[in-house]
Amino acid sequence: METFIETVCRRSRWPVVAVSCAALVSGCQTTETSTYMVASDVCSQFRMPMVQVGQQMEQPISPGVAIGTAIVGAALGYLATGRVQGAAIGGLAGGLAGAAASYLNSRAKTVKSQAELVAAIDTDAGTDAQRFSPIGSALAGLSACRNREIQELVAGLRAGRISKANGIKMRNEIEAAIKLDGKLIDKIVGEVRGRSQVYNSARLEALKRAGDTNPTVPATSGTQTVVNSANAITQTAELTKEETQTNLKTLQVLLM
Repeated sequence: METFIETVCRRSRWPVVAVSCAALVSGCQTTETSTYMVASDVCSQFRMPMVQVGQQMEQPISPGVAIGTAIVGAALGYLATGRVQGAAIGGLAGGLAGAAASYLNSRAKTVKSQAELVAAIDTDAGTDAQRFSPIGSALAGLSACRNREIQELVAGLRAGRISKANGIKMRNEIEAAIKLDGKLIDKIVGEVRGRSQVYNSARLEALKRAGDTNPTVPATSGTQTVVNSANAITQTAELTKEETQTNLKTLQVLLM
């Protein structure tokens, strides 16, 4: 008998979900996968690509070279939610700087010159930018699915096909699912932003070590590519959250 994930993979028409299926079905299904893939929630299929990206970020970017995902993810996860104030910012900046220094030092051991070090950082950053590419489509798919659920419930309430009592129950289920969506999105966006800043900081520091008194990150570099990717993902996440919350407000009015 096939599992829920296998069923979703077989039925999904979304390429971004299909791409993630092979890895999740053939590999071990972690606790995180079982947390975010919910049989009663058809929209949870769009969490799958983000879960996979999160699993990839737990692996070394290159043999013997890791980025402090736990440190960076924890720090930047707070930044992704916008719920960080005062002295905490200094602590987050310190964690980010530590992760960048650790990555730079490990990467420096794999090359013979500062020029090779900068090139290696750009290569690693470009690799991560490719890893991040499914996230935007997954966010869009998840948002569209959630908004469709809300709109169908609104239509049912207005037409009298759904009672207020059932509407409240369905709304609560949707809100719980959206809360879980947000937990995953904040985690992934935080890690993406954190890793992009690690590359940016490490590249600038590598140039300083080489004697560059005015280091910059070229627009065509792998490092700038991953920074741009992280910024785009952050913007998409914010916009999709806003759209979903707007639709939820319409639903709330009907159930008052």
